[in-house]
Amino acid sequence: AIRDAILVDLIPFSFSLRIAAAVLFLHMVVSYIIKNTIFCRIVQRALQETLGGAGIAEGGRDNWAVIVGVVLAFAYLLAQIVPFFSDFVDLMGSTMLPFTCWIGPLLMSLQVGEVQWRRSVWSAVELLLAMFYIVLALTVIVFGTSSACQNIWAKWDTYGGPFSCHCENMWSDCKCSAFHLGMETCLAPGAHPGSV
Repeated sequence: AIRDAILVDLIPFSFSLRIAAAVLFLHMVVSYIIKNTIFCRIVQRALQETLGGAGIAEGGRDNWAVIVGVVLAFAYLLAQIVPFFSDFVDLMGSTMLPFTCWIGPLLMSLQVGEVQWRRSVWSAVELLLAMFYIVLALTVIVFGTSSACQNIWAKWDTYGGPFSCHCENMWSDCKCSAFHLGMETCLAPGAHPGSV
């Protein structure tokens, strides 16, 4: 269905799709580098504090390369071992993001407000809005998680095993991409499933 499609699913197989895929890949690489530079730096500092003089030097390039390599390998392994990775990301997002982005910061802010309550840090309107956001976040957690689980359950028979190659609408043949934009000939009467 179009509502479940991402941008590259709505572009017919052509040179334009290759350009869009390359730009999307570049975006993901940059995003991965930015996010994981911070994560790998936290891991490096934790190892420095834990191991101290056991060879984890401040800013050591060899250690940095090993940490980054392990994180990259783990990310690849996770993406390949979970056969429903995009649905898994939906599940994790609906379960974790409302807490980490809304509830957690609001509870921390309310805690600070409670300590300084006598100074009237929080007005009644601010408290009402904070409670509204917490209820909204809990609603997103419940219904988002439920929706993601139902989606996984509905498509369970279509998932392959870990490390299997899935069609996922990315090959220009009727077997894998019959419903992809520009592949209308696959749906014509008498079309062969393996034809282009």
